Amino acid sequence: MPFADYIQYRIQVSNGAESWEERQEIIISELEDMPFESFENNDEFLLAYIRADLDDPTFLSTISAYEGIEKIEKIHIKGENWNKIWEGSFQPITILNSVIVRAPFHHVDKNFTHEIIIEPKMSFGTGHHSTTRLMMECMLDLHFENRSVLDMGCGTGILAILAAKLGAKSVLAVDNDLQCIENTLENISLNNCQQVQVYLNEEISPNFKTDIILANIQKNVLIEQMPLYKSWLTQEGQLLVSGIYQEAIMDVMKSAEKEGMNCVSQHMLNDWCLIHFKN
Repeated sequence: MPFADYIQYRIQVSNGAESWEERQEIIISELEDMPFESFENNDEFLLAYIRADLDDPTFLSTISAYEGIEKIEKIHIKGENWNKIWEGSFQPITILNSVIVRAPFHHVDKNFTHEIIIEPKMSFGTGHHSTTRLMMECMLDLHFENRSVLDMGCGTGILAILAAKLGAKSVLAVDNDLQCIENTLENISLNNCQQVQVYLNEEISPNFKTDIILANIQKNVLIEQMPLYKSWLTQEGQLLVSGIYQEAIMDVMKSAEKEGMNCVSQHMLNDWCLIHFKN
């Protein structure tokens, strides 16, 4: 299956009262209602990636109107070039000195309890973004042994793979993007995680039950799907949700409380939030 073409939005952000990093995070939160798949920060630009077939001419004018935007360029990226782009910029990351995430072309480092190998393609979830890091850090504090897990919006499958390595007896990785499904299957094979199954969203049974749900998705999707999470969780089930900018915390909290779930804890990183709920 050939890789889709992508559009890179190269966004120049002006200086303001916030720091450079804070201003970029604010703009990312404003882009969450558009189908951007991933973001990359560098010293000059905020880079936002969207599949070419999902791009809309109105996006450019909408983003240009955001406060703090100086200039935007759009660059068309052929699908076959994506691996080369990532291989040049994707560096291994570590999580709490316990997990290392690397690509197949990186050297093996045996100084970590868990190693996750991710083939860096155009699927969200290499561990570099604050929301993925938050999820992985909090997962290290949960009890996964002999538990069933759902990774909702799996991207690369990184969270599903970590759950398997932490002892989960079964893991279901779900996405609505066939390229994410393909990438997750590839990464499951690279990490030898036989207990992970991969489905499209619509293939989940109405009677499905699981002990832990991991959902690192956009705020609006989290709120929309909260009744489903409630119905899928076992009686003592736990839900980790991220992808939430600080201004949206109360909206997500209210949607979970409406379903009868209780907040266990909140965790912040670079103005992004993870919320841990219990059924």
